[in-house]
Amino acid sequence: RRRRRRRRRRRRVDDDAGDAPEGEPTVEQKLRRAMAQAAEMMRGVGSRGAALDALEAAASRPDAPPAELIALYLDARLAQNQELKGAPGDHYEVALRQLANEALAFKASTRLPDDRYASFLAKLSEEAGAASPEAYEADVRERSSLAARELLDVLSDNGNFVARALARVDERVPGIEEDLRQDLERGDELAASRGREVLDKFRAWQQDSAPLEKLRVELLKQLEDAPDPLARGRVAEALRPVVTNVLGDDFTASPE
Repeated sequence: RRRRRRRRRRRRVDDDAGDAPEGEPTVEQKLRRAMAQAAEMMRGVGSRGAALDALEAAASRPDAPPAELIALYLDARLAQNQELKGAPGDHYEVALRQLANEALAFKASTRLPDDRYASFLAKLSEEAGAASPEAYEADVRERSSLAARELLDVLSDNGNFVARALARVDERVPGIEEDLRQDLERGDELAASRGREVLDKFRAWQQDSAPLEKLRVELLKQLEDAPDPLARGRVAEALRPVVTNVLGDDFTASPE
């Protein structure tokens, strides 16, 4: 009886230590699986390189520490985003800020130690041409906070999101129709197919703007549901391309 009691006590202590119930994956296993899936997605879009190889190798090791997995994941994402260098616009700078926000979130969750975070921040700072890692982090935080405020403004009930989207559609439709006509004359079916797709979407919005209103509500909810300012900034950086796709790059400008 004493042995049975001891065994029961040991089981209770093990349960209290936070072990996953039998048959369910542990936190470490879930992280490893998520990193393996992230690596697979990067491969799927054509990414290559030593950083991605290292992430895949670590994700396949049952003993890989979470901090190592996260650091390798961030390095692989940075290598992937470097493909945006030289692209028109600020796509690369935005991608770097998104990575910085991700690293900040991992650090805040205590899964990324300070030394690994500092090392990765130094890489981002150098890529961004910042004066120092500290200055870059401050800039990222400020920009993310500003991005969140801008999106909250444009997605609010009185932000005229739907009206501004429809006004942009009205402006763009004639030009897209002309491009489509020229594509058909040249026999460029691929370009014509893309033009038709955009026209069909725009004309559908002109007939029924309910999908735009639904999108506005969904995006606003994601921002408002963020648990803290850091998370809200991260969500804002991720949602910004969606809003830009609907309202244009200058959506923060006051509507006339």
